[in-house]
Amino acid sequence: LELCPRGGQTLETGIGSGYGAIWLSLRGVEAHGLDYVPAIVERARHINSLLGGSAHFEEGDLFQLFADWQRTENEPYHVIHHQGVLE
Repeated sequence: LELCPRGGQTLETGIGSGYGAIWLSLRGVEAHGLDYVPAIVERARHINSLLGGSAHFEEGDLFQLFADWQRTENEPYHVIHHQGVLE
């Protein structure tokens, strides 16, 4: 929360349950989650709904982020975080 201003954007990679992004969304952060496994993304969306979060989850490849940003007008995130995905 210290690194991302209220209303800022974050990206959780390798979302797992999605709790990180959901928790941030409940604190006024525009939180996004990314995973390449469709079932994981759908589960995170469901948990988000159950908990009343406003996080956005989508399928995608972490290693394509930079290339995707160059092709679109999407703004980079203030913070990109994960729980073990880069190991």
